[in-house]
Amino acid sequence: MKDNELKVFVVTRKADWCEDDTIAVLAVDKLHAERCTRCNSPYFAKGEVTVTEVKMDKEKVILVSNMGA
Repeated sequence: MKDNELKVFVVTRKADWCEDDTIAVLAVDKLHAERCTRCNSPYFAKGEVTVTEVKMDKEKVILVSNMGA
């Protein structure tokens, strides 16, 4: 695997019903995925988040979104 090869990460957080709670990110590692998420969504700018790498060895749904109101 190349050093700069992009991977898929899902970043989640606890949220109120009308806020973003999950984002799918392409990044080189977990740290970059978290930084990218925090810079691109005001909902993720502060607070605790969970970053999970998506294994690419089989087909799956990685994000189902509910826009709330």
